Amino acid sequence: MGKFGVTGKMELKEVNSKEKEKKTTFVDLWCNFKESCTLHGIGHVSLTHCFRGLIWFVAFGFSFGYLVYLLHEEWIIFKQYPFMTSASVKRVSSIEFPAVTFCNMSPHNRSKVAPDPRDNDYHMAISRLSSLVGEINWTDPYYRDNGYFRPRTRSDIVYEALDKSQVIRSVTFDRLDVTGDVEEKVTKYGMCYTWNADGSVTTTSTGNSMNFIALLNVNNDQNYQSIDCSNGFKATVHDPNEHPAIEVNGFLVPPGRMALATISKTTHSYLGTPYKAFGDEYCLDTAASDEFVNPVHPSPYSINACQKKCEADIIYQLCGCVQLGTIVGNYTICSHYQHYQCYFNRSFQQNTTVPSIAKSCNCPQPCQQTTYDVKVSTALYPSEEAAAFLDGRFGRFGFSKQYVKENFIELHIYFDYLKVHDVKQVPVYASEKDILSNIGGQMGLLLGASLLSLLEIAEFLVNCVMFLIKKCWSRMANMKKVSDEKDYSNTTQN
Repeated sequence: MGKFGVTGKMELKEVNSKEKEKKTTFVDLWCNFKESCTLHGIGHVSLTHCFRGLIWFVAFGFSFGYLVYLLHEEWIIFKQYPFMTSASVKRVSSIEFPAVTFCNMSPHNRSKVAPDPRDNDYHMAISRLSSLVGEINWTDPYYRDNGYFRPRTRSDIVYEALDKSQVIRSVTFDRLDVTGDVEEKVTKYGMCYTWNADGSVTTTSTGNSMNFIALLNVNNDQNYQSIDCSNGFKATVHDPNEHPAIEVNGFLVPPGRMALATISKTTHSYLGTPYKAFGDEYCLDTAASDEFVNPVHPSPYSINACQKKCEADIIYQLCGCVQLGTIVGNYTICSHYQHYQCYFNRSFQQNTTVPSIAKSCNCPQPCQQTTYDVKVSTALYPSEEAAAFLDGRFGRFGFSKQYVKENFIELHIYFDYLKVHDVKQVPVYASEKDILSNIGGQMGLLLGASLLSLLEIAEFLVNCVMFLIKKCWSRMANMKKVSDEKDYSNTTQN
């Protein structure tokens, strides 16, 4: 009786379980889900109204598929680290003045550089006119006797240059005499000059009567050309922390002119790795003291300085020397003969073209940079009255009115406004909340969904999985019961 009672209870439970399974179907799960779900349109997907339910199912499926596509695109864009560029202008009460570098394009003293026609042939052969000059006869004893095969030094440049006091008649800044602050600087042109090399000067004044004003003398009666075969002055303004690179930058002012150079300052802030600030290239974060290794130490890093150093390294490997104006490195300066053979000899240029060397140099743009835009206008200088005044002032030096008109240059470099242009790259996704905002907007637009809606979908999927597991479990239990009953009946018969 006890055994029958236990068996009866088990059978009763199985019957109740079967009845419950019969009552709970997938349709019931779906109806419960769509009635409680906050997704837009899901409540209209009906399994009883086939046509209407199909239309809503297609609309919902299209919106869901398009959402998946947009999320995929959003993820791809996010992994590309996009950014946008913002530009702004701010007024300041005072502004740091840039460094000014200027060169006499005929910087040499003719009596020291070219006393003989053979000297003139050499200097033409290393100028822009080199293609028109024949080969130099280096077997001529004149070249060895006059030091053409001896490595050159800075002292040679100083000796060959025009006297500084003859070139620079006066330099003022905001009406104060700063002639004594001008420093000599050797470039490939020869002797040049830099003012405010340390960047310590600031100004609160604007206009062409203030800031930097220089009265310069070309010295046509004594000078001798540089490699550009031109006459006048070349000037450039640059960040004091950067190499002036006057060979590739700057503007020219011919003799007998007044030049007004208006400058404006722009600061650039680019995003470092992993952002590709320049197309497929990254900028170099020079502020990262732990990771950044300055290739031009002790000079501050800049693209121009880096390229000069890289070119010098390659030329030194090829020629065993470098040309004048190399800013860093313990190099031997080329002799006149080496300079000609390395840079201007036609057979050498056929094998290795010096301009192409820069392509092999890896010199990325720094992430922080200050540039100066320059607008130049000129006028004849001086006027008749000014020429007469200068004749009276410098007449004891042999400067007549005609000499002043043919040799003097007045150079003005100034700010027109006390303002700074700021160009900055800003990440499109500044933080995780930005991409979450985009995803939330797309989900809300297409499905009216939120993050909690995802929890509702997850709950429905879990219920479906549990429903399938129970169905499978129940079917397996029934199969086992049938198998046990067969075994019992076979045993009883035997």
